[in-house]
Amino acid sequence: MIVRNERPDAIILDINLPDSSGTAGFDHLREVLPDVPIIMVTGNDGELAGAINISEIVRGNLCSGYLGYYAFAPHNGRGYMKKGISAVLAEAFSRHKLHRLEANIQPENIASRELVRRLGFRQEGFSPRYLKIGGRWRDHERWAITAEEWKTMRIAG
Repeated sequence: MIVRNERPDAIILDINLPDSSGTAGFDHLREVLPDVPIIMVTGNDGELAGAINISEIVRGNLCSGYLGYYAFAPHNGRGYMKKGISAVLAEAFSRHKLHRLEANIQPENIASRELVRRLGFRQEGFSPRYLKIGGRWRDHERWAITAEEWKTMRIAG
């Protein structure tokens, strides 16, 4: 993976270009958006496949943030988000020294729940009427991963 710096307002992560570290070009990301990395993930045909961001970052004793992501049809189900989120986790835990990331997912979104589970997140709880989407308050499951859990998963393979 490599970051292309073609836009001043976004960082584009091209998941089709190999990179052994999975985080090439993130130095520019730290300069442009030191606290809120926004990663645009591209598909094989160069089209936008989705977006990933970390928001509501709190430093100090918490060192935590919220992971948000979405895929665009027809690119969902191709593994782009798994590759992109893996790179974002590496950046968040290694370089930004965050301790924890949380993802809040609607219970009906099975694909999203499976995605974070495969990446090492664990379900922590349930938040009724957590977020207003489409004019309705929606329930969400809370999924999280800590830096220690992420490191253990990387070592295990």
